[in-house]
Amino acid sequence: MKVSFNVKLTNKEMFSFLMNNTYRKPMGVILFLFGIGCFVVAALTCTDMGLRSTLLLILLGSLYTIIQPIMLWRNACRQIRKNPVYQDELSYSFDDKGITVSQGENVTSKTWEECWKAADYGKIVVIYIAVNNGIILPKDAIGSQYGDFVQLVKAHLPGRLKPQK
Repeated sequence: MKVSFNVKLTNKEMFSFLMNNTYRKPMGVILFLFGIGCFVVAALTCTDMGLRSTLLLILLGSLYTIIQPIMLWRNACRQIRKNPVYQDELSYSFDDKGITVSQGENVTSKTWEECWKAADYGKIVVIYIAVNNGIILPKDAIGSQYGDFVQLVKAHLPGRLKPQK
C-alpha cells in the first residue's frame, strides 16, 4: 500500500504541534495546573493578601496559561516564515518501507525504524522522529486517503491514531 500527498504547512498547524508538544507532557500539565492554581489562590485570598502578592500570583498564573501560548504562536509564525523548508509544498509518500519527503530536487527518506511514534492531535497527525521533532501532517492534506494512511502507520508505529469519522 502507498499513500502520497502534498503539504504546505501553515502557522496554525505549526502552533497546534507546538501546543501539543508542550502541554501534553507531564511537566506541561503540571505547569498549566500551577498557573490555574495561582489564579484560584489569588481569587480566594485577594482580600487577605496585599495587592502585590495578588498581582504576583496573577502574573505567575499568566505565565503558563496566557503568555506561554502567545510565545508559542510567535514561535510558530517565525518558524514558518524563516525556515526555507516551509516556503514551498512538501511531497510525502508513505509505503511499507517508510517515508519519503521531497521538495524540488531534494529527496529524503526515513525508514519506519527511524521513527518513534505517531500521534493524532485533532487537525494534524505527527510522525515523531525524536521526542521534540516530528513530521507535521495536516489531515486536510491527507484527505480521502486518511483511512489507508492510518492503516499503514498503525502497522509500523506505536501511537494513538484514530480512524476518521
